[in-house]
Amino acid sequence: MSKMGGFKGVRQRLNQGDWRSREIALFLVSFLSCLLFTTMAAMSQPTGNAIDGYPVLLGDQPIFRIREGIPGIVSAEERARVVTQRIAAVAASPEISPDSVHAKVRGSEAIVQAGDITLFTVREIDSQAAGQSTNALAEQLAQQIKNNLIQYRRDRSTESLLRAILLGMSNRLCQR
Repeated sequence: MSKMGGFKGVRQRLNQGDWRSREIALFLVSFLSCLLFTTMAAMSQPTGNAIDGYPVLLGDQPIFRIREGIPGIVSAEERARVVTQRIAAVAASPEISPDSVHAKVRGSEAIVQAGDITLFTVREIDSQAAGQSTNALAEQLAQQIKNNLIQYRRDRSTESLLRAILLGMSNRLCQR
């Protein structure tokens, strides 16, 4: 058995300035933190069903639920997944302003867009399920998306700052 085995040996090597041990320790702390956050996010994902609908998410936060599919084309669950992906793409594009989210009436339907990007269409079947007019429902959902985009971006900028602070602190601690 080595003289510097176990945790005591690692601590001694870190105290003696062994930079490789510091890098390994920093990597392990970073890796385990990412793993923990990923696991927590996966566990908190809301699920849906045919009665309550399927959640449209931004990050891990539900914005609204889709209760109706498009008969013969797509299920409610798949429709919610596609809308979630489109909203995530908008959220990831800083050049698209949350203020550009709007509803546009087209016949008996309303299209919810971010700028000129179509996020989804509110159909009569959606408005019947919600007990609202198509236009009122589309306006309400557009406002919810806009509010969630603003909050999402605000949270992520704060999150970025916190990560940078934590990384800086961990680097500082490993240098001692």
